[in-house]
Order: sequence, then structure tokens, then C-alpha cells
Amino acid sequence: RRENIKIFFAGDGQIPVDEETQDIYPATEKVMIRSYISYICRAVSCADSLVLYLNSPTRNDGTMLLWDVNKNGIADQKEKYTVGELLTDLEGCNAQRVLIFVDQSYPGTLAKKLLSSKKHPNVILISNSRGSEFTWASSFTDLWAELQPDLCLIDYLFKNVAWTAPSTLGVVESTSGLLNSTIYGGPCYNNPPLTPEEVKREYMGCQNLPTAVWYQTVQQKDLLH
Repeated sequence: RRENIKIFFAGDGQIPVDEETQDIYPATEKVMIRSYISYICRAVSCADSLVLYLNSPTRNDGTMLLWDVNKNGIADQKEKYTVGELLTDLEGCNAQRVLIFVDQSYPGTLAKKLLSSKKHPNVILISNSRGSEFTWASSFTDLWAELQPDLCLIDYLFKNVAWTAPSTLGVVESTSGLLNSTIYGGPCYNNPPLTPEEVKREYMGCQNLPTAVWYQTVQQKDLLH
């Protein structure tokens, strides 16, 4: 849902506030980005699917360069987001699944650490390249921008592998079967197909929400109406 999309945009922090930009934040403060990701992951009843789209200049170790706030031409500690910091923020995430779409250079470090990690069993990494390769134009972003919510991730992925040339697609599935679902966690194949109402009720609510808490929330909403 649109209201659940938050954008941290690289810039000097001077973002005009209006209806179109109310969920866009400057990437000038790493602590804000890390705090938001950590909050979503630590909250027990917050997210079913957490989707991260990374598109930033990077160092050859995968470190993301945010914004040169003090304009000294040096990436200070507060101006870069390392692979280790990202993995720490996602460690033990309470979301059912975490999808990381990486459209930036040098995704290899992140992929390698995810493959050897036992603390990120619900994480899926899909990158535009492997290892130490550079990003290739905007084909990766263009492809995934066309993904419809009800399409199976694994089918969509291998149906469109041609776009990966000249780079080779990088995919890490921490637990087998994570890609065999829609982006919101719904089933790929259901006979008969789920109705829009069933999809909304079963998969677009919060699957992690305890029944008692959910029922209490519903009662409170009924009282307000």
C-alpha cells in the first residue's frame, strides 16, 4: 500500500513538504534510516513483507555512500551505510520475509555475508549483478517496476532473465522456497484463485499479529464508528 512506502532520498535535506513528498525523507542522517529499518524489524506486529530497494553509489566493499553533508569530499562515518550495519539492522527481523532489491554496484559482499549467515533466514537478495560488477543502466529497476502484486516472484524472475546481460543475475534465497510467493507473501498458485477480498484478508493484513491483539484493534475501530 502506498502509505507504507517510505523513501530516503539522497540530497541536501531540502525537500519541499507537500502531499506528494510527505513520505520522502533526506538521506542525510544515517541514524534515521537505520532506526526506521530496525523499528520495522523489531516490532512484533508490524510487517509481513519488508521490501528494501537499494540504489546508491557504493564503495568496492558494498558500503553505500549517502550524502556528503559537510561537503568535505570525504565519506565520514555518518555519511556511509556499511553492509555490516545493514545486516545488523535486519538481524532476526520479525517480518515473514525481507526482500532486498539491489540496483547498485558491488553487491557481492552483501550476497556473500547473507549466504554464510544463520541470523537472516527470511531474507531474499535480488541484485542486478554478481560479485564486484558494476550496475548496468536502469534495466533492473525498469524490470521490477513492472512487477504486479499478484505475480509469483520465482516465475517473474526466470521469465525475464534476458535483461541481465551483460551482467549475471545475483540471487540469494536464505531459505529455500521464499521466492515461491508473491511480493506480499500470497500463494503463487491457488485453485480456484483467491478473490480480492480473500487476498486482502489473508495476506495484506499482518500475519504476525496475534489474534487477541487483532480482535482488540477491530473492537476499538468499531467503537470509533
